[in-house]
Amino acid sequence: MYKLAIAIPTYNRPNELGDNLNNILSVLIKEKIKVYISDDSLNDDTQDLVAKLRLKYDNFNYIKNSPSLGHDLNCIQTLSLSKNDEYIWYMNDSALVSPESIERVVEMLNFDEELACLIVNTAGRVQHLSDFRSNDKAKFFNDLAWHTTLTGVTIYNARLLKAVLDSTLYQKYIGSNFIQTGILVEVLMLSNLNYRWYGSSCFVNHPSRTESYWQNNVFQVFGYDWVNFVNSLPYLTAVQRLKLIKQHGENTGLFSYQRLISFRCYGALSLRKFFKYYSVIKQISDISLCYYFFVSVLPKSLCCVMRYFGSIIKKKINND
Repeated sequence: MYKLAIAIPTYNRPNELGDNLNNILSVLIKEKIKVYISDDSLNDDTQDLVAKLRLKYDNFNYIKNSPSLGHDLNCIQTLSLSKNDEYIWYMNDSALVSPESIERVVEMLNFDEELACLIVNTAGRVQHLSDFRSNDKAKFFNDLAWHTTLTGVTIYNARLLKAVLDSTLYQKYIGSNFIQTGILVEVLMLSNLNYRWYGSSCFVNHPSRTESYWQNNVFQVFGYDWVNFVNSLPYLTAVQRLKLIKQHGENTGLFSYQRLISFRCYGALSLRKFFKYYSVIKQISDISLCYYFFVSVLPKSLCCVMRYFGSIIKKKINND
């Protein structure tokens, strides 16, 4: 039985994935950590990368999906690949994980009691939340559920994960865009084991990652899909649902005044999208609908200029 394995779904990011895996290769070997990769890519670059890595370490397990499975189904497949592991770190393909963080995680898992999951932080995301362990489900929904939408922050108990994947509990989350969080919720509800929060940053995004798959559809994914996902959770009161729906945008700054200008610049916000997602915007953001409307009718070119000068001012303030 291996203490920790890493499971990575990937799509057309061989360079970013290779940088991360080569950076942590020594600790993978030292701690005997297996790596599972489920590849949705449209070419063979990731397959070639894994072949080269196997020459240095033979615990890379790889599967090529043809045709591509898409976000949710590839998540399920990636998490299903594990064999004889106690914990599964579900990691994104553009993360740069510090070797020291992996060693610290292994140390915690070795010396702690059995956990339902371990949730870790990434640079600047969750602030002012000290390390803790708890089996209080309400605290999870209040403090951490929004954070677990980010691929890479959740380490699942493999035994409980298998029980969820062997059942039909996860199926209602297929197509939600947040299946990793839905699976985690079901894992937590299966037992009274503690979950643990580790507040130190364990990884950052690769500097070459300039956009996410959802970027041009932000109001679909983190608006419509997020609202539907939260409302599908059977364990929350109406008040808890309303709070969680708004938490993600508030805590990430995703729908800040500045980000809305950026969304308009590259077309994620338009007058058509404003009216399409009008009812959802009211649920996910406290910013006035008048401001959304105003930005949605501004010329894209003007918003791009505003975005450019805003970034310069921000850099100058940070440097000063």
